[in-house]
Amino acid sequence: MSEPKDEKELPTFAAELVAAPITKREDEIDLNETLRQNKLERLRDVEDDILAKSLEVVRATLKFGELDPATMNSEEAGYAMPDSWMEEFGGDVDKANEALRIAKAAWLPNKDAPIGIILAQKTLVGIVKARATEKAAPRSLSIAYIVNNAESPPPEYEEIEVE
Repeated sequence: MSEPKDEKELPTFAAELVAAPITKREDEIDLNETLRQNKLERLRDVEDDILAKSLEVVRATLKFGELDPATMNSEEAGYAMPDSWMEEFGGDVDKANEALRIAKAAWLPNKDAPIGIILAQKTLVGIVKARATEKAAPRSLSIAYIVNNAESPPPEYEEIEVE
């Protein structure tokens, strides 16, 4: 078999076979990275929505001080909602009433507190901590290990009699 004298004599399909896997692999890597980035962006959007909802609940919880606990259980219509709340919520009665319910629940003792308030607070703290950890420098880890070489016998020490 004689070697080809120039590249024109090489079969073109051989050159394509050699080049194809490399090109395809780079495309796959780019595609996988793009898909990964899209998934991360969608997860971040979901996380942002959960964070916003948790923040609304926690903010409403912190309004408990604006309510008078003595009149909270009163049967009067529109009894204790501060006027500033309607302005704050842009006249949206539903949102103001939701904030009122949450603020009333904040007056309950810990054992009777609705799980939703506790869950919102823990979710808010968890997301904030996770985001802070993302930006932090990697932590160093010190590891010490002992190599037990089975080939060498353990050291022998002189025996001393103790009275």
